[in-house]
Amino acid sequence: MSQTTRSQLRSALALHLAAAGLARYDESEQYGTTNDPVKPAVYLRAVMPDTPDTAVTISVIDDRRDRDAHNPDLYVRLRFRGAGRSVRAVDDPADAVFNHLHTFESTADRQRWPGGVNVLTCFRTVSTESTPDTTGRYMRADTYRITLNPGD
Repeated sequence: MSQTTRSQLRSALALHLAAAGLARYDESEQYGTTNDPVKPAVYLRAVMPDTPDTAVTISVIDDRRDRDAHNPDLYVRLRFRGAGRSVRAVDDPADAVFNHLHTFESTADRQRWPGGVNVLTCFRTVSTESTPDTTGRYMRADTYRITLNPGD
């Protein structure tokens, strides 16, 4: 039984969001200045680039195995930024991702994400207040606990 790496999880989540029509993912991260106000460009790193305006970064911030050594909990931070001066520019895409990812019941069907990543549950554990950055674009960070089931 092999464990899912942080890189595999970040890539799987990016592909999963893109397949659901909630984000744009290019493995090379070469989006240029092209902006889509509905689908944020995905970056697999913690630092948000200056462009495009509408973007999301994916970073794995913790790997915990204290609840269940065989089904690890990986904590993932999604940092969203929206174009324009409205808080809705960031809240709407972040909320759409929440509605897609968050497992409302712990007995929900398991998911198989791209690359063979088996997700047992996905719970949002923290959602920060949306605040403007130094250029006036709104940002928000949400943290999810993704419990993997690598044995499936």
